[in-house]
Formats: sequence, structure tokens, C-alpha cells
Amino acid sequence: MNAYLLVAMNRVEKITTTNSNRLQYLEDNLEKAVYEVVSKENFPHENSMVEDLSWGLSDILDAQKKTSQLNLQFKLKNIDTSSNVFVSVETVEGLEELVEVQLLNETTYAFEKIISVLEPLRIDLVVEKYGEKRIENLVDETMLYRKFTGDSTMNLLDFSYKYNETTHELNTSFSSQVIFSALMDLSVVKADIVIEKDGLVLSRLPMEKTKSAAPENQIYEGKVTNFKVLTQDPEIVDFTILIEDSKGFVYRYNFAKFRFISGEAVMQTNYLPELSMK
Repeated sequence: MNAYLLVAMNRVEKITTTNSNRLQYLEDNLEKAVYEVVSKENFPHENSMVEDLSWGLSDILDAQKKTSQLNLQFKLKNIDTSSNVFVSVETVEGLEELVEVQLLNETTYAFEKIISVLEPLRIDLVVEKYGEKRIENLVDETMLYRKFTGDSTMNLLDFSYKYNETTHELNTSFSSQVIFSALMDLSVVKADIVIEKDGLVLSRLPMEKTKSAAPENQIYEGKVTNFKVLTQDPEIVDFTILIEDSKGFVYRYNFAKFRFISGEAVMQTNYLPELSMK
């Protein structure tokens, strides 16, 4: 019995020693591991060509087109006068516009361009020397409009429908809520429930503003009961909420779609739909 206990105690001691060594290794290498992660993921790599990168947007220049002037400035770590320096601006269609940039002063390059804040923006730096090119991303933004708009969320509170395959009548009832908040001087001009068939508006129903405990929140609610529309394959009926703010930005939430898939009537609903901008 004593021999058995001795063997067991030795095993426990070895396991304890091994685990202690592992903990000590982790402790000794924790600082190094954190430094490596932070250096690789959150800060420019050592082989970056750029330093002192900055960019910003002007106020809206065209309220209808939602355009703004992009101002981009950067420095190259090593300036070689024999190199050509360009920026590549990617458009929505995936096409690229290559523009040569000039020095603003002895060390700083500058680039300006009128852009639509409703479209994604990607700008790459291209440095060419003797036919060889080095490329580095400078800007990659998909939601530039957030600088000018408020925050909004849409909740589909309930939704029910019936479809009569004989009469081709779709009957829907639902209620929804929109919460709009903005710290800036921005307000909702109108909030509507829009029902469309194949892109044509069948009905546009205004939502009602309700009281909110938070002064920065504007809450709108809408309820539709027994809305009827005749539809059949291959027609599509869309249910959308459109919000327009005081700067003319339109927020779109597509929360339901009725269509036919392989001849079968299908209603697709989203109780927390994503925002898209017009």
C-alpha cells in the first residue's frame, strides 16, 4: 500500500511540476506574444511605404447627389525623385482610376477628389520605378455616409399573411417600429411604409411619431391591417420602410418580400433588417 501511494504521489508531483513549468512559460512569453499581436494587427508593418497618413471629408457639396470632397495627405518614408507616385481609386463598378499625385511641399503628397458618400471607397498607393510597382492600401471604407447621418434601427413587431391561390389575393397585416437617434442637429422629415409590386408603388403609408423617454431618440410606429393586393407568378411584392432626414438622406429597410419560387408562393420576412442608403 505504501509503495502504491508513493508512486501515485510521484505522478502528482510530476504533473504539478509540468503544469507549473507551462504556466511559467506562458507568463514569461505573455508580454512578447501581446506585443507581436498588437504590432501585426493594429499598427502599420515595418515595410509600409507611408507615414503620417490623414484623410477627411468636407461638408456635403451637392445635397441631391450626396457628394463631398475627399482630402488625402501622406508622406513617403523614402522619397525617390525617379519614382512615379499614383493613387488608384476604385469605383463601384470595380473599375480603377489611376491618378498621379504631386508633392504639396518637400515631404507631403496631397490628393483631392469629389466623391459620393453613398458609395464605398477604396484608395491604393502605387509607387512605380523602372516598370516595377509597389502597392499599399490607404483608404478602405464602405460607409462614408455615417459622418453625415444619424443612427437608426427598425423592428418588425409582428407579421401575418394569407395567400389565396385561386383568387391570387395576398392579404397582409403587420406592425413595425423605427428608432432614429442623432447627436447632431438632424431630424426625421418623414417615415413611410412603402409596398411595391415589381418596383411600382402600390401604397405609401405614413408612420406616426410617438413619445420617447430619451430626447435624442425619435420613434416612429406603423400598423397595417388587411392590406390586399392581387399578385401571381412571377410578380414580386416588396415591403419597405423609408426614412428621410433633414439633410435629404434616405434610409431604407426591406423587411419582407413575397414571391414565387418554383411556382410556390413564399413570404420572406426579416424582423431586424439591415440598413441600406439611397
